[in-house]
Amino acid sequence: MDGSFTVKFTQLEGIALVEIYPQEEESKNMVIGYHGYKLNKEALIKQGLIYAANGFHVFLPDAPLHGDRQVDPFPETSIGIMPGIIVQSFEEFPRLVSAIQKQYTIDNLFVYGASMGGIMAAMIGTAYYQSLSGLAIHIAGLNLEEQLRIIYGDRYPDEIDASKLAVILSNNPTDHPEEFLNQPVYVYNGGADNADILSLNQEDIQKFKADFPKAHLEWTVLDEVGHRVPIRISQQTAEFFQATLS
Repeated sequence: MDGSFTVKFTQLEGIALVEIYPQEEESKNMVIGYHGYKLNKEALIKQGLIYAANGFHVFLPDAPLHGDRQVDPFPETSIGIMPGIIVQSFEEFPRLVSAIQKQYTIDNLFVYGASMGGIMAAMIGTAYYQSLSGLAIHIAGLNLEEQLRIIYGDRYPDEIDASKLAVILSNNPTDHPEEFLNQPVYVYNGGADNADILSLNQEDIQKFKADFPKAHLEWTVLDEVGHRVPIRISQQTAEFFQATLS
């Protein structure tokens, strides 16, 4: 990875984040990246450097109850709190973008996320597609309702706060495909990850491509990889975003 980069720990609108950008030239092409459950912004710094090396100005926020926003002890060991975290991050998105705009000029805005962050990215891409130049969803499902059914099993929907579930389902890409696909979308799954989610994505992507043949939709599966995002996928995603600028 060539070049010099600034890595800055800061806060915007009370949201702790890491900001990464190339020092040689100011970029007006912004990337916001969302991490997974029980991770933090620091876990994405290497990914952020890859996007910065491809010319992007990167913002990596801590999710609620994670990283510098964590409270001790962590509220639950159960993932029952995850929908609330997802919804709060989703609702913070426009405020975060507004705070970035107060400091920088944004020509193009891209969003990516992995696992829990992939659900956040999917919702943001459905609700704010008109504001985005591209979207990437890593190791997560496109049908958010079915993904939650897989995660919670017999506990779905009883273990999820009804108001939080309503927000998630109202921003489900498979229920709003025309809006969701009104932007370039890159999807990645590990072939050794959850087989049910992989199968669902295969069905949904086939349907998307059949119903919207002009959509800019790419899907990568790495057969040998489980629930993680390899460096090569971060590079491919950065190149996918970069290609939309040409």
